[in-house]
Order: sequence, then structure tokens, then C-alpha cells
Amino acid sequence: SWALCPDGYFFHGLKRGPHSCNHLGCIEWGKCCRPKGAGRWGQCLRADWSTSFDTTGSSTCPFPKALVGLYRSGTSSINGIELAYCCELGVPTSTDTSYYLSTTEHVADWGSSFDNSGWSSEDGFITGFHRSGGTNLFNLERAFYRKPHEGWTCKHADWSSSFDHAGWNLCPEGYYVKALERSGDEHLHNLEKADCCKPNSAPEKWGGCYEEDWRHSFDHEGDSRCKLPNTALVGIERDDVNNLSGIRLALCCQLPPASISTQDFSIR
Repeated sequence: SWALCPDGYFFHGLKRGPHSCNHLGCIEWGKCCRPKGAGRWGQCLRADWSTSFDTTGSSTCPFPKALVGLYRSGTSSINGIELAYCCELGVPTSTDTSYYLSTTEHVADWGSSFDNSGWSSEDGFITGFHRSGGTNLFNLERAFYRKPHEGWTCKHADWSSSFDHAGWNLCPEGYYVKALERSGDEHLHNLEKADCCKPNSAPEKWGGCYEEDWRHSFDHEGDSRCKLPNTALVGIERDDVNNLSGIRLALCCQLPPASISTQDFSIR
């Protein structure tokens, strides 16, 4: 399970229990801090520490990211630390990162439109999906989305080849998934195209991005979402399983800040 700092905060220290307690359960709490004026996390990634933490040596986040969370397995020894969540410093809180996108999430019924070949589209940027109990494409029943505050510009992303095998399927830089097109069969490779859009006045670049783990939520009925504020879907990673259970990860990105470039806040 994950142990995470609040959004925008970074690990500063850990408190352990009594000296006689020597397993992972003895870590009682973490101290999380952030620089004054800093906003939410910037771009994040998961660092695989499953091998480096099994032996003597260092396990680090790649520069310029810092530690915000740890994932442990069922093993109670220190070897049970498997993953680290590493993030860059975000934009200042004075910047309105929701300038382009409404904070209200809407729900669209795809129960009919996604049962057949063609497009399922919304008047906003998709933030997640609800699937029913089966693993066919028609079991993708609902889409969650947020509306931009202005009109949008779109580009089609052709996923007809990339969705035929394991790997990532992405919108162009700065664009967000607004619609999906499927063909006639019920396999995962029948996801053919994405309509990717951005607010008209937004630059062609994403804000901070991170990978949302959908491996478990897409294995059964329920919701799979981009969970961090002001983020929307820009890409999907699949594995070799050729049905809905083959969806592994979502790439979720913030809309860029309205008035401050990310270069102003790079870590040097």
C-alpha cells in the first residue's frame, strides 16, 4: 500500500517506534514539508526501488524530483519497500491553475454510444471512466469529464496501430482526451482513435503530469479516475491482455498555469 504526503508536500523525515521494534510497521508517521508559496506537485513518476532496496546502497529519486511517497509490499522487513513516488516542485499557489478548466466534474452516459462502432464524445476533457462487470468494450459505461472555460482546438490521435499491442497511447503534447472512437469488435485493440483537444488560448504544453495506476480498478466494476486536482486524461497504457482488464496506467496532466511559465520554477 502507498504512504503519501499531502499534495504539494515532500518527505522531510520519518518517526519510528521503540528501538526494539525493527520492522516496517514501526514507522509511525512521516514529516512532510513544502517551500513557502509552493503549489501542488509538478510532474511526478514512480521510481522502482524493488531491487536497490534489497541490497546495500542508495535508492534515490531522479533529479530534479524529490520523495513524496513510498509503496510497500506485504513483507515487513525493509526489503518490502518496492516503489517511490517522486515529484517536482509545483507552481506557486498564487497562480490559478484552474484558469482553463472547471472544477465541476460531469458524468456522461456511454451505455449506448460505446456499444457500437463510432465516436463517443463530450463537451469537456475526460478525467476517468466507469466500467461494468464484463471485460468487453461495451462494458465501458460512463465517462467523467470537466468543461473548459472557453472554446477548444482539437487534433485526432490515431491509436489504431499503437493500441494493437502493449504500450502507451498518447495525445499530442498540450492536448487532452475529449472523445474515443471504437470499431466493431469487443477487444481492446478496437479502440482506434482519440479526439484530443486544448483550450483555444492554452499553450501546446501540459502542466504537471503523473501516472495514475488503473491496473486494479479496471479489473472489475467501478470507477477509474485522474484523482489529482485540475488534471485530465492525456494517455492510456495497455498490457498484452486484449480486453478492458488490459488497461494498466493513465497519464494525467494538469492544465498549464495561465500566466507563469514552468521554466520560472525549475529546480536548479
